[in-house]
Amino acid sequence: MPIFRIRTQARPASHMLRHLIFSTMMAVSGLLCAQIDPQATCETRTLYAQLRAVQGHALLFGHQLSNYEGNGWADPDGTADRSDCLAAAGDFPAVFGYDFLYGYEAFREHALRAYRMGAIVTFCDHLDNPSNGEDAWNTQGNPVRRILEPGSPERARFRTHLERVARFFTTLTEGGVPVPVIYRPFHEHTGSWFWWGKAHCTEDEFIALWRYTVRLLRDTLGVHSLLYAYSPASPVHYGGYPERYPGDEFVDILGFDQYGRGNFSHSLLANCRITAALAQAKGKAAAITEFGVSGGIQRTQLDSWFMEALLEPLCRDTLACKVAYAHTWRNGGPDHHWIPMPGSPAHPGFEAFHAHPFTRFAGDLPADLYACGVQPAVRPLGPFARVYPNPAQDQVQVELMHPAEAGLRLRVLDTQGRRVADAPLELPLHTLPLAHWPAGLYLVQIADAGGGLRHQSKFFVE
Repeated sequence: MPIFRIRTQARPASHMLRHLIFSTMMAVSGLLCAQIDPQATCETRTLYAQLRAVQGHALLFGHQLSNYEGNGWADPDGTADRSDCLAAAGDFPAVFGYDFLYGYEAFREHALRAYRMGAIVTFCDHLDNPSNGEDAWNTQGNPVRRILEPGSPERARFRTHLERVARFFTTLTEGGVPVPVIYRPFHEHTGSWFWWGKAHCTEDEFIALWRYTVRLLRDTLGVHSLLYAYSPASPVHYGGYPERYPGDEFVDILGFDQYGRGNFSHSLLANCRITAALAQAKGKAAAITEFGVSGGIQRTQLDSWFMEALLEPLCRDTLACKVAYAHTWRNGGPDHHWIPMPGSPAHPGFEAFHAHPFTRFAGDLPADLYACGVQPAVRPLGPFARVYPNPAQDQVQVELMHPAEAGLRLRVLDTQGRRVADAPLELPLHTLPLAHWPAGLYLVQIADAGGGLRHQSKFFVE
């Protein structure tokens, strides 16, 4: 299967080294992981194994409608290869999100172009209320109960919708191979703002609806390129996680959706711990399937929100960090967007988020992400240390995030590969003065007593 990569700018040597490390890590850990579809395509099984392998070692960044619309632009044809993520960070997201709310064919070219650059595709489904044809937020008519009744008009309408969804997925192909897709139906069901929500159906009815959906798509309509993501609203706010869970044989990815402002990171860590622990116990992948500031990033008062509210708390928690990806919502305009644009107060924090060694964007993904037969390889290190501030001016701190080890050594290289610092690492916090250092990109390496690389990251000097 030919995969081309869209390169938006020349990559520094440190970025290429980071890519090589990630390629090694993303090779499957152990045998290909089983999932709920025994007939899943080889590429889909491989993607699932990759998602499980990355947990705790990196965080893939996702963005809804990233190559479809942004602040002041739209590309309905999917031919411009444009993205606000690209404008803000110099790279596309690792995960591209789409939605059947816009129709059954609106994002075919967008999804194919995302897949061709080696990224991951996910679809949610704000499907209309089958009782009255209104949108997903209309909760009238007991639609879940009616779908479950054989012979009802709602059941027929719902089946027609899934038949069209199935036709889209089975014809979303590259080189004759179906594109693997993370399908996320009935999201935020523990809230009550959608017709499938908690107040509008019983627990048994929701579980039956989920199982009917999987069986219809997988067993009846023959769609074998899907991973099914289960994503309740913030579990710590909406009744915990296991409630309404349809069963291990009907879910591939355990996720959750969370928006907030004030105490976001506290709830985020609790939700990640709950989800990651369950995923580990069940042998599933875990993810933050939607996240962001309520109402958009333009509403935060915390300029470094992506670092302080999201990434740094995750990196300090050895369980919470075991989520494969974090997917934020769309950029629909100046008053409704979740990736900060250049010139906005939150933009430097997003740049630091992109530069952090724990995050992965499209340019960091290996070309063999979907390659059948990828075998296990040595996993890379998790968040061993953090380097801050980034960008830096007068000094930079190197802080160990694991128990101290004897004989660690700190090295710093410039973009030409020249060693500009080499000294024993002071524990647990090493201060590196930057007086008279030229502005630019630098690569930090921490090696053990035997010379083995324990940590690598980059920082910028302003």
